[in-house]
Amino acid sequence: MTSDAKLTLYSFSLEAAAIASLFKGPYFLRVSTFLTLHSAACFISAAPVWRLMPERYRHPRARSLALVFALLFTVSIAGFAALVFINAYLLRKQKKLDLIKAEVVSQDRLSPDALAMPTIKMGEGALRALSSGNFTSQESRMRTVMMLNEITAEMPKHVSLLKESIRSQDDSVRMFSFGMIDSMEKRINDQIHSKLEQFRASPSQEEKADAARELASLYWEYVYTGLADKEYRHIMMRESENYARLALRHRPSDPLLLSLLGRMALARKRYDEAMQRFKEAMASSPNPDKFLPYIAEIHYLRRDYASVRATFAKHSGFTHDPSLEPLVSLWTAE
Repeated sequence: MTSDAKLTLYSFSLEAAAIASLFKGPYFLRVSTFLTLHSAACFISAAPVWRLMPERYRHPRARSLALVFALLFTVSIAGFAALVFINAYLLRKQKKLDLIKAEVVSQDRLSPDALAMPTIKMGEGALRALSSGNFTSQESRMRTVMMLNEITAEMPKHVSLLKESIRSQDDSVRMFSFGMIDSMEKRINDQIHSKLEQFRASPSQEEKADAARELASLYWEYVYTGLADKEYRHIMMRESENYARLALRHRPSDPLLLSLLGRMALARKRYDEAMQRFKEAMASSPNPDKFLPYIAEIHYLRRDYASVRATFAKHSGFTHDPSLEPLVSLWTAE
């Protein structure tokens, strides 16, 4: 007889003794004897039932054993039979999958564009887990932060990960992350100061408009990348808008300025103004399709889903963008 079979026999014997104790003796003694014997039976039978469970349900071990014990203790002997049935039959019942023979495709028949993989969100979850430091060594956390330093181009998701690393309990990770964000801010600040001096010293309005255009983009970079905290975000956006409107007086058809004002309006949930700006940018841009995702986003935020579908369906060029192709396929699927 195996050890599990012996434990099961002992647990049944203790459970039977517990039930028998309810029929003889004073009330308090009957209840206390039943609870004691019933607890012992549940404790002994928890291990055999736990071993019947699939591997993915056994961890963490202490918690899964406690759950099995709690279920057995709550529903008495019927719970043991129910758990055995659930583990031995329901959890282990597998559906038979039919194998599909796939055609072997030669790599020579595939173009490089067909093999392009989208970089948006690729590995983001792994980087976040590594940089959090909950289950990783100090060396792994430092390597993750240093990798962010190599691949980051002030992208919003990378800046967000670096800001989370600033709250790390590891001093070296925290200081290194702070230094990286500080260097990003210093780079933008130095460019802003340089353009401000150029703006103030420019003798002509055209040169001032050029400097204002650059300043609008630099202030917006603070907002877009998330470097500006919530307290300063509206200040940076206001400065960007002021310089964009100033430059727009001399360049009324500049698609960059028009789209910049459209993105600010979209961030402030001024959907009508944002739609107008993006349409103006499309009318004056040699590549108008690049502004269509913003227009689709406005339709989506307005819950005008038919317009979102129509926007993607009318422009087949989106299917050639690996980062947008899954989204377009979802909205345009019949």
